[in-house]
Amino acid sequence: MRLAAAEGVAVNTSNMAGRASPEDAFLAAVPLSRRRLRGQFFTPVPIANLMAEWVCVNNPRRVLDPAAGTGVLVRAAAARSKTPVSFTAYEIDSLAANLARMHGPGHLDLRIIDFLQDADCGPFDAVIANPPYVRHHDVNYTSDVIGEMSARTGIAFSRLSNIYVPFIVKCFEVLAGGGRAAVIVPAEWANANFSAGLKAFLAKHDALREVIYFSHSSLIFGDNLSTACILLMEKRARRETFVRGWFVNGDADTSSLGALRNDAQVTARVFTSKELCGANKWNYLFERGTAEAHAGLVPLSALALAKRGLATGANGFFHLSSAAARESGIAELNLLPCIGKAADVGGLMFTAADFATLEARGRRTRLVDLRDDLSAPETAYVQSGAALGLPERFLLRARTPWYAQERRTPAPIWAAVFGRTAMRFVLNAAGVQSLTTFHGIYPKDTCTDFPRADFTKALCACLNSDLVQKQSEAQRRVYGGGLMKFEPGDLMGIPVPDLRRVSAKTLDELCAAFDALVDEDSVHTREAMNTCVVAAAAEAVT
Repeated sequence: MRLAAAEGVAVNTSNMAGRASPEDAFLAAVPLSRRRLRGQFFTPVPIANLMAEWVCVNNPRRVLDPAAGTGVLVRAAAARSKTPVSFTAYEIDSLAANLARMHGPGHLDLRIIDFLQDADCGPFDAVIANPPYVRHHDVNYTSDVIGEMSARTGIAFSRLSNIYVPFIVKCFEVLAGGGRAAVIVPAEWANANFSAGLKAFLAKHDALREVIYFSHSSLIFGDNLSTACILLMEKRARRETFVRGWFVNGDADTSSLGALRNDAQVTARVFTSKELCGANKWNYLFERGTAEAHAGLVPLSALALAKRGLATGANGFFHLSSAAARESGIAELNLLPCIGKAADVGGLMFTAADFATLEARGRRTRLVDLRDDLSAPETAYVQSGAALGLPERFLLRARTPWYAQERRTPAPIWAAVFGRTAMRFVLNAAGVQSLTTFHGIYPKDTCTDFPRADFTKALCACLNSDLVQKQSEAQRRVYGGGLMKFEPGDLMGIPVPDLRRVSAKTLDELCAAFDALVDEDSVHTREAMNTCVVAAAAEAVT
């Protein structure tokens, strides 16, 4: 379906004439919407040269590019080679493949098929690759690519993996002994939960030699808000088990490995293979090294559970304003008070008065939750959704009935999914539901020696403090441009003061400090709350 949608986007080949490079010609002809559907983002020439330098050091005779695009990596490797080379490339886009063939080296076997679907492949002395960036829910192979890879390698790979994960694994598998591979992919994988299988594979085979990790401020793929990292791999037994890491901050010279390593904007680190591949998040590790432990803190998972906000599968149909809900004739008992946009929630506490203000402004505040015994207007509303094809959507076709929402108690604390300067945690004093713009945090029943409301407010104070915000940096996912993101599993790893071990007096002080900050967000009130949180952590030690 994804590829069919891509094929439906018009391509204007008349714009290709006179372009400086095959990449420029392709970009002029193919709209960004089509390239995004195919996960097509080209490697800049200086980085292509750097990757070619790595793979060509041993004068390979057979070189593979499994996702050639217009051939920038093949051309870089051909220019770098000192001996005759036979190139094999794969590409499913016929326009890109034609450009790669026209401008590529003479000994190029270009196959217009999917690399992952070709069993007759390899071995190769070198692999140079920029795999497609396609999310798991947009991938639909006729064969079970992830399942087959798990069975073949003996490692459980997540089915949430981006398609470049099986590309990386197969690139290493088709290497001959002593062969080298250079693969550039978004750095997000290294901070995502689905990376565990790939990290285990890389550790098992001692595949990594060096990793070049680009800062979120470096938008390597100009038309894609993505970070980037380059995995430099080798299939050779060795005594050492260390991996060299290079953190590239700013506009470093990436034209060669030597230039990169001598640039003042590049920070060098050395990791053991076990340390690196065992780390859940790489962003903090490459940028700052191992995070310092702070006494008195425990993972948030010890005190609370985290869940995604409610996913409707069709927000425009299910999340309505009060006026639109009334016009549809839906009974009030089938409408859940619900927030849908982060912009609708200001500050660190959301109250019933805040909710009423949103309703008065005509914002969407009602979640349609229909079950049985529908009235005539409700039946008509359901039928209108069916006419739009909603029951066939991925999330909705798994529900019975398709128009019923997940039943869940409103989360006492909301965690903003995205942030730029800091992560925001909101006390849900209104007791309303939230869609996926927020994750929900639920204090555990085992943490109720104090009144639940007090414990929840004290925990919210801790989450918003400088101490915990700094500790949370090692759990964040950072995207291009500095956009930060948490998934529920990431939240669970955030170190927070162990509020089970503090006195009622300390809990009261945390609550009072939080209330003062809500009333007036100032340097003074923030410092006062930070002082209380640090004191709570110190008390938890004793």
